[in-house]
Amino acid sequence: MRSVGRPSFSRCSFHRTDRTQFSRLNNAPRGEVIAGSPSGRPTKHADTLTYMGTYTHILEANGGTSVVELGRYVEVEKFARPMRAFDGVERFALTLWAMPPGLDYDKALKLGQDALEFIQAGGSAEALTVDIRKAGGDQWGVDWVRYVVGHPHSEPEPLDVAIKLPRATELVSRSEVFTPEEAGELFFAYYQTGDIPVGYALRPVQGFTKDGGNVTLAAENTSST
Repeated sequence: MRSVGRPSFSRCSFHRTDRTQFSRLNNAPRGEVIAGSPSGRPTKHADTLTYMGTYTHILEANGGTSVVELGRYVEVEKFARPMRAFDGVERFALTLWAMPPGLDYDKALKLGQDALEFIQAGGSAEALTVDIRKAGGDQWGVDWVRYVVGHPHSEPEPLDVAIKLPRATELVSRSEVFTPEEAGELFFAYYQTGDIPVGYALRPVQGFTKDGGNVTLAAENTSST
């Protein structure tokens, strides 16, 4: 399978490994009433739960050592909770991607259609970096671009904040550091819409082509969503 489809933190040898756990999340947590329930009953957590069709997304932890199919009922805590336990060594990464139409997880892997676009977070609970890979990049001759997500800022910032990862350190700017709570909100927005909310800064760092090539874009300017 081509590495073009693999989520990867630059310079950190972050990649999926052989799958050791696979499960499906398709039911609401016990004791909770689901927002948007067809029964019309009163709901709890209506602001954090959403309803979608069966098995629409894949959530991978720590480079793919844990893989969960998501569908129907998902809440913000599904994303924020594991990030609060990140230590930068054994628990260090979370990646979310939508399954292509008509494919399940195994078929997507077999066809190399897994994680062509995604959102991912890495580091420790004290300091997280968030990446998003999106289609586009004609100006660089690529088909997808991976961006580091940041908060809006007016002046260039040095990459002087170290994000702890198992094999190396990722350097980001101070505006590109996230808490588990805000990163969880970004994941939830991506789960609902396929993108993050407008207003965040995007720093392009890597471009990818359909034939498996990649281009370093680290010197490019930051844009906004």
